[in-house]
Amino acid sequence: MTSSGSWRTKKRKNEKKLLKLEQTLEEAKQADTYRLYGELLTAHLYAAKRGMTEIEVANYYDENGGTVTIPLDPQKSPAENAQQYFQKYQKAKNSLAVVQEQIERTKEDIAYCDTILSQLETAAPKDIEEIRDELIEQGYLRPRAAKGAKSGKPPSLSSTATSQATARKYSSAKTTNKTIISRPDSPIRTMFGCM
Repeated sequence: MTSSGSWRTKKRKNEKKLLKLEQTLEEAKQADTYRLYGELLTAHLYAAKRGMTEIEVANYYDENGGTVTIPLDPQKSPAENAQQYFQKYQKAKNSLAVVQEQIERTKEDIAYCDTILSQLETAAPKDIEEIRDELIEQGYLRPRAAKGAKSGKPPSLSSTATSQATARKYSSAKTTNKTIISRPDSPIRTMFGCM
């Protein structure tokens, strides 16, 4: 993950996440509006009917005695619409603090990605290992495992012979067994030292 391409991708993902979080924050800031709609709709349930798309009601909280137009879901009853506004209010109120914290964390991640990208662009080959160590320390990368220490067992090698071909299993760098099937007169046999 020390390539600059993967860090650019991580930065883009965080930028998209930041946009979504900011949209959620704007919705959360409307919590008081949802509460107002729920309370006014509850007070005017008698005037609302299922199938209405909106209702204009007197706003008891407005000192000037103004009105408020409340959007309604025509598929729901007036009481269900009021309940939906109270649910939106609770969700928005509860998410406000969490979303603000996530926005700050995402901004920090974007700044960190910028730092890593600039370091990778100007780093000498010897500095790459220091950057890798920092990324491991920060939890962005996993430590490298020592070669051969993955399974703790030596790789198994075996071969079987058939009448037309010889199947040889060998161990690759990833310590998984692979099979080469070769005919007795095949050049692959000589390449692997099978005479």
